[in-house]
Amino acid sequence: MKDKRDRVTWMQNKGEVVTLINQSERNFVFELATGRLRLDAGRRLRITAGVAAHPRIQSLIDKGELAVTR
Repeated sequence: MKDKRDRVTWMQNKGEVVTLINQSERNFVFELATGRLRLDAGRRLRITAGVAAHPRIQSLIDKGELAVTR
């Protein structure tokens, strides 16, 4: 039986899910259209790729404070 923790049942393309990693020592709170997103220092969070395109998140990725992996 497959690992149930890895199953994404609410979307067609699992490639749309990415991991957002906070590489800084700061905690971040983002106000998104879908609600508030909190990412503490050193933590990671699985999100859709569209969220990573948010302007504030993208600017932190460009600065190296956040990283995105597939």
